[in-house]
Amino acid sequence: MTNIAKKSILARLLARENITVEQTNHHTAFFDVERRILGLPYWKDVGNDLYDLLVGHEIGHALHTPAEGWHESTTQIPGCPRSYINIVEDIRIEKLVLREFPGLLGSFMRGYQDLLDRDFFGIKNENVNKLSFMNRLNIFARSRGLVKVRFSSKEQPYVDRAMAVETWEDVMNSCRELYAFMKAELEAERAAQEALIKAAQEAGIS
Repeated sequence: MTNIAKKSILARLLARENITVEQTNHHTAFFDVERRILGLPYWKDVGNDLYDLLVGHEIGHALHTPAEGWHESTTQIPGCPRSYINIVEDIRIEKLVLREFPGLLGSFMRGYQDLLDRDFFGIKNENVNKLSFMNRLNIFARSRGLVKVRFSSKEQPYVDRAMAVETWEDVMNSCRELYAFMKAELEAERAAQEALIKAAQEAGIS
């Protein structure tokens, strides 16, 4: 039996339904919450831990991400990027799937180390703490302590609330707060830049 066939059986057992498991040319794994399809990527030299991580993560979506809520989420928070909702929902579903299947924890830790070794997140040559807030939140949540990420005192309450989500409603509330926070930060930065330009112009500096 091939590795993908074994993981198909594992996925159906964890999902408790006859989901479709496919191997695809996508960049990463995915779960279609409406059509109930779990896609696994064609990656070279993929060990059991990484496959178990991919399957376990996507099964978290199968078990806990509401199809109707997911498709309507960006309309409920006008202007909010889908990536914000995906980051916070990933925090929630991984927490829930590991709570339900604690035996996956070791595979998650080793699987994420494998992804970091492959530079899956593109941070190998980056100073992680200079990345945007949402990118840092994503790395912090996914790496499970494997990457040391810092947050400012202003950012930390938003991190804490995102990490504490338990329900879909919690996810939406967290994303509303995150989007409002990020908009305010961007507007403050833009105002500061405009003030600098105006001051330079008044001083006769072009």
